[in-house]
Amino acid sequence: MFGLECSKCRSAIRLVVLFLTLQVTALPASAAAPTRLIVLGDSLSAEYDSISGFSGIDDPTEYAAITAGGWESMSWVEVVGRLRSESLDLGGFKSELPGWGLFRFSGYEYNFAIPGFTAEQFKQVVSSSIFSHPEFLSHKQQLSDALQNNADAAVVWLGGNEFRGNYGTLYEGASPAGLINNLSNDLAQVVDWVRGRKVGLKLVIVNLPDLGATPDKQAAHPDPLKRANVTAATVLANQAIASIAAARGLPVADVFSDTKRLIDGETLWLGPVNLLPGSHPDNHHRHHFTRDGLHPNTCLQAIMARRILETLNQAHGTDIPTLTDVELLGLVGINPLQPYLDWTTTNQLAATGIGDDGDADGLVNLAEFVFLLDPNAVSAPPLKLDASATPLKASFSPDAGRLRLVEVKPEWSSELSEWAAVPMENINVDANGLIVTLPPDEFAGFIRLQLSVRPVQ
Repeated sequence: MFGLECSKCRSAIRLVVLFLTLQVTALPASAAAPTRLIVLGDSLSAEYDSISGFSGIDDPTEYAAITAGGWESMSWVEVVGRLRSESLDLGGFKSELPGWGLFRFSGYEYNFAIPGFTAEQFKQVVSSSIFSHPEFLSHKQQLSDALQNNADAAVVWLGGNEFRGNYGTLYEGASPAGLINNLSNDLAQVVDWVRGRKVGLKLVIVNLPDLGATPDKQAAHPDPLKRANVTAATVLANQAIASIAAARGLPVADVFSDTKRLIDGETLWLGPVNLLPGSHPDNHHRHHFTRDGLHPNTCLQAIMARRILETLNQAHGTDIPTLTDVELLGLVGINPLQPYLDWTTTNQLAATGIGDDGDADGLVNLAEFVFLLDPNAVSAPPLKLDASATPLKASFSPDAGRLRLVEVKPEWSSELSEWAAVPMENINVDANGLIVTLPPDEFAGFIRLQLSVRPVQ
């Protein structure tokens, strides 16, 4: 750990031993049989795994083709399929054509999501017969058999393609009433058909994301005031979806809120790692979207997956372990120390260890990092003593975002041999940072800051 000390009469900086500890929490063992999960949806739920097997066939997931080693984009279904195979059963997996047949191609056996499909098309699937949309009969029969014989739970996430196809007209101010009415009717028919396949099915409906968060729509429709028209329409559609769910006693997984955070400019985090806006031509995992600027990349999909599973657990009493940040970072191969490593690269540090002190100012790199100091120049101590205050006060101001990676703990002592954590009642926060109020006696003649790397949960 790194220690910073000061006394009532003087300030001093002392380097003690710094240890890096990262904790990986093992998944709890589950004795229960895995929950068999059926998925109905579009490309937000279909596997991003590119189709292989026949040349010349249209590949609906080309936006996720792997062009850089290790950067594999995944849908939320693929995320839970890889990380929750002991508690969720998505059936078998096929990676080459003909796979599971027309429309489905490759992927998980119980994932009936079809890229490009609307709620209206899924209504046509579930109502198909030899007289009406017979092209969907095979898909309907497979879905019906799976729901009746191999399902404990189901997720329905439809409607995104209705808004994708009508984004331009809504952007220009067209009324969304007809679109929402049709979507509501189509979705209700699909939901009722799914519920009718099996009594007691644990069903979750997922609401609509705000497509105004995507780089694709922002580039094609650059006026934020007009994009707000589509956001308002999406809110109305989600209210209609909530009404459908409430009327049937079903829960709604709210992914709209995740995209709203992007529009509001909030940073999304996995543990200490900040995700990056926009897309990347090779689908680098830290970016929110895949190369097409429309489909969520793996980390954003994982955040949505966590919300869907939490909704299933809370509403239906399932006990699927929460997707943890450390698991998700491990899945995509992101080092939890990546923000620190980025900082060492930006500052062109020759000595990059968190305990190194390249500028010889008595502050190790970890301290320079969390306090936003210059690691290539002598910096003033971040722990400051206000000797004019009565009682005496010491202050420090770490960066809030970097506190996700680094823990800063103030401690005090009377003679430097034994240290105790400063009680919370002696710590206050104001616009200048954290303020420690020292007691008026000699009990705490010295104060220091202990720095350590937080374990990722």
